[in-house]
Amino acid sequence: MTEVPIEVSSTTADYFVLYAKHTLNEITTDIPVSVTRGEDGTTTLSDNLEPLAADQYRVEKFQVAKPADVDGDCVDDITELDDLGAYNPINAAKKISPINGVVAIDSHAAFQELAFRGISHESHLDGIGFVKFWIFYPFTDSPEVFFLNTEKHVYHNPFVRSIGYPQEVLEDAVAGQLVWHPNVPAPDGTLGSYRFEWGSFAARTFAGTERAYMLLAASMTLLEDNLYFYPETTPFFSSYWDEREKFDASRIHILLEHQVLADVDYIALNQAEAYGLLRLMEDDDRPNPYDVAIYKSLPNDLPRVAGTITTVPQTPLSHVNLRAIQNGLPNAFIRDVLKDEAIKPLIGNYVYYAVTADGYTIRAATKKEVDDHHESLRPQSVQTLQSDLTVTTIASLDDVDFDDWTSYGVKAANVAELTQLSLPAGTTPVGYAVPFYFYDQFMKQATVAEETILGKKKAPDEEKITLAAGTTLASAVTQMLAHAHFQSDADIQEEMLDDLRDAIKDATSPKFITDALTAMHAKYPDGQSLRYRSSTNNEDLPAFNGAGLYSSKTQDPDETTADGIDKSIKSVWASLWNYRAFLERDFHRVDHTTVYMGVLVHPNYSDEPVNGVAVSYDPITFQENAYYVNSQMGEDLVTNPEAYSQPEQLLLSSTGDATVLSRSNLAPANQLLMTDAQMRQLRSNL
Repeated sequence: MTEVPIEVSSTTADYFVLYAKHTLNEITTDIPVSVTRGEDGTTTLSDNLEPLAADQYRVEKFQVAKPADVDGDCVDDITELDDLGAYNPINAAKKISPINGVVAIDSHAAFQELAFRGISHESHLDGIGFVKFWIFYPFTDSPEVFFLNTEKHVYHNPFVRSIGYPQEVLEDAVAGQLVWHPNVPAPDGTLGSYRFEWGSFAARTFAGTERAYMLLAASMTLLEDNLYFYPETTPFFSSYWDEREKFDASRIHILLEHQVLADVDYIALNQAEAYGLLRLMEDDDRPNPYDVAIYKSLPNDLPRVAGTITTVPQTPLSHVNLRAIQNGLPNAFIRDVLKDEAIKPLIGNYVYYAVTADGYTIRAATKKEVDDHHESLRPQSVQTLQSDLTVTTIASLDDVDFDDWTSYGVKAANVAELTQLSLPAGTTPVGYAVPFYFYDQFMKQATVAEETILGKKKAPDEEKITLAAGTTLASAVTQMLAHAHFQSDADIQEEMLDDLRDAIKDATSPKFITDALTAMHAKYPDGQSLRYRSSTNNEDLPAFNGAGLYSSKTQDPDETTADGIDKSIKSVWASLWNYRAFLERDFHRVDHTTVYMGVLVHPNYSDEPVNGVAVSYDPITFQENAYYVNSQMGEDLVTNPEAYSQPEQLLLSSTGDATVLSRSNLAPANQLLMTDAQMRQLRSNL
């Protein structure tokens, strides 16, 4: 053979099997890549991948009337060719019920029939879904390729049981998934490409990938050299770069994350529905709880809103999105929302806004719909929070457990509970818990040193609150909450809260507080920087995470000397009256006078190579017994990211396997933020 595609003399009584050479572990074998019925005169035989050199192919001719059994599965080639999907003449996989899957995909319609269309880190890319696959015995002469009915088998392992295979088959099997990208061009420039990626470890090498590339393509007769390998999701992404020369020299087409993201116009960060006023927000605009806010990127101090839209991708575990999840509010990245001619007239008007895995809906709504919806979300009665003010001393975390949350706050109690788990040394910090009692006494005893005005800039003279010198901070709060214009005017409310926070930071703490903080600091080495973190009775609760409502503060040793030992703790206490926190509590009808701020204190960690957040469930692919992790390079916090910052997304399984769903856009192109060993260590510590 000297030319590709290959033309052979033929009749309709013939059929042909095309073989391609493949070398694995220095052993070269012929792999069947296509079966074609003969035509009168000549028949063109082709590989559905990028063609190899002509001498890398071999052709066998057979008679339709006397068909062979090329794959050795005891079913003749013509029977299998005539019922392609249920059978496959070059795939030794047995026929299975279509309820479970197929052994060949001959059209895009057949692909879509198999595809899972729920929430996944794949389906949000294009709204079409993904198809999972198994390759059993991949490195033998009789590999078996199965494409799962992924609507039924979202997870790989139940499929194996459903088709009656023993668990031993998994020892050398490889698993993965296929995704369709309608707007990613194929190598020849035509739109529409498939990608595959690994879901198991066995084939995560160049040799294994090349083998799977050929096997998958041979069973996907719909392909026209538009299959890509996507290495970004493997925990061994660095090994792709280690073997880059082999990949570059092969016919494996590579698809990287930045090429996919250009194709992504929509990501559902939280699926929900809402009613509100659709507003295009500028940098200095302040939204209210009834707004559906459109931003380029979400501000980290975003107060409660009805729903959110961004025109750039978001960080899934940012504080803003965690609050959206907690409150059941729709949140999505919609790249071209401002170009949608149907939506432009709705800006500035009441709308219904819904986010689903497959898309979003924005339509006109009435004010009654808006009012009824929001009222349905609020508790019917005032909520009084639990607290215990009888605990009067700072405690080591070693002496605190979760039952003490009503004295020290939930965050401190949670971290203290971790110290009881016999984790590796250094996993949990050496820390202390400051009780609610300190905040309560500070507010009752500390006073404003001179006449202080709440609402001094925005409120008209008759609406300002004037606090005489010597007024306690507790009295200031009482006057503010009772003030008619504070209750009715959002601008005045925001400014009065700001002025109150300043008054708290400027007040002088009772001596017993500064003495106790001095004694606590003395237990750390000289020069140790400490982190003061909010720990209230209104955050980190099962039904209310309160993510990002309150503030933490780092106190460096020189700040302790220059500004007083209580500088940081006063900043944290003041954050109890952050505008976003006040609005959130107010919406939930929380009695503000029953909210107390404890403080968790531990060493500050600076110059971090990586920071991250983990949650004990998988909100992306919904796999069972998995942890989902966002990590980011340096000190660009996952919880409060810089604009346009996109984190590394990890999935840690209960067996210790780690999968990278996407990489950080701040990391070099060939770098994962954590090695496979570090990811496994993280999983073992969770």
